[in-house]
Amino acid sequence: EDLSLTGDHDGDGTATRNTFEAIGVGRAADTRLVLDRLGGIADRFTTQTSVRLDTARVTVAGWSGGSQNPMGLAGAARDLSATLSRYTNPDPRPVAFIAISPQGPGYSGFFATAMGSSWDAVRGPTLVMTGDGDEKPANTLTGPIRRRAFELMPPGQKYLFYSRVQNPDIAHGDFNLGGAMSGDARRVALAESLVSVALAFLDAHVRGEAGALRWLAADDARAGVSGDADWVRR
Repeated sequence: EDLSLTGDHDGDGTATRNTFEAIGVGRAADTRLVLDRLGGIADRFTTQTSVRLDTARVTVAGWSGGSQNPMGLAGAARDLSATLSRYTNPDPRPVAFIAISPQGPGYSGFFATAMGSSWDAVRGPTLVMTGDGDEKPANTLTGPIRRRAFELMPPGQKYLFYSRVQNPDIAHGDFNLGGAMSGDARRVALAESLVSVALAFLDAHVRGEAGALRWLAADDARAGVSGDADWVRR
């Protein structure tokens, strides 16, 4: 069963049934458990490999249903049931977040109403990546709806890469690099662009590299798909 998308919400994401959505709490709780034990994990890793992990520079990333994890830890609010509304449980430890193919208003408890939205308190640095074709056949969660997750965030180290590549073969899985080995030039270009943008974001905001910050501030992120992309920074 696909627990990332349910029919228990109305059009703006407000819960309409008293059905608790465990995915909204469980995945973030799993990550918090890893963060709690990261020091011990790093020590064991160093003993086995002689490589030391920097546990102070952690990024949380996820694709599709997995994007609910970085969004929740970054401060997004959810309507998880009719009795557990506006649930939020951010974590201060991650230094950056990447949400690929995130849910938009009306899905998985994410909402946007006249009283506010799920993303009003999301902190940065945060990168959102989605685009045209980012849709699963079983639902109506399209790229423009996913894009709303970024548009409703407050400004401050927020980035959006939105592909406008027109290719009938591009679908939801391509935003998880599903077309990287396809041999289709436009699908391969999209995969390369997604990787380039993510690495530049991490180099800039996790490693603090000045060159990567300059790259993010320019329009180079659009080059990999021949300019068929929106690159928005705020």
